[in-house]
Amino acid sequence: MKINVAVAFSKNCGIGFENNLPWSHLKEDMRLFSKRTIGSGNNAVIMGKNTWLSIPESRRPLKNRTNIVISSSSSSSSLVGNPHVFSSINDAVSFCECEPSKYDEIWVIGGSRIYDEFLNTYYNKLNRVYITYVCGDYECDTFIHFSAADYCVEKEEHNSQEGCHYLTCIHNNHRENDAKYNYNTLEMNLESYNNS
Repeated sequence: MKINVAVAFSKNCGIGFENNLPWSHLKEDMRLFSKRTIGSGNNAVIMGKNTWLSIPESRRPLKNRTNIVISSSSSSSSLVGNPHVFSSINDAVSFCECEPSKYDEIWVIGGSRIYDEFLNTYYNKLNRVYITYVCGDYECDTFIHFSAADYCVEKEEHNSQEGCHYLTCIHNNHRENDAKYNYNTLEMNLESYNNS
């Protein structure tokens, strides 16, 4: 089972404003998000309660994916769409690991605390980090604590598709002796990069 992170952020690492995205709806980015997180239809998405509530009610749960919400104050019956609800990330990951044949990939999709915990605590379990970098300055009240400088880049690949510019950086996340070797991909979507 692979664990991936999908995140969009602005120049100042802002990911939200008043429980919404700080920028206009990016159709191409949302299409890619859906395509990636659905995969072959055997994937799960993990998110915090505020991220769940930021999804329009008519789109909850996210289709063709198992929806998992981390909340210390809610149960699945109290949330429209009846997602699986766990009080901790550890419980959610344990649930996913108990059914390894059920999920091809787990996607971490927000919010700030969930991203921070996965990027720090579960760093060695991450397969890929997909970043949509939205150029420009946006008013934000929610931020991700992420720095691409923390990743050791081994390869960069520049691509364009339907007006979106992508930078794929492959970084090496390994330790010596008893620890595992992981090769992770940091994929960045540099939307409107040249307009910054």
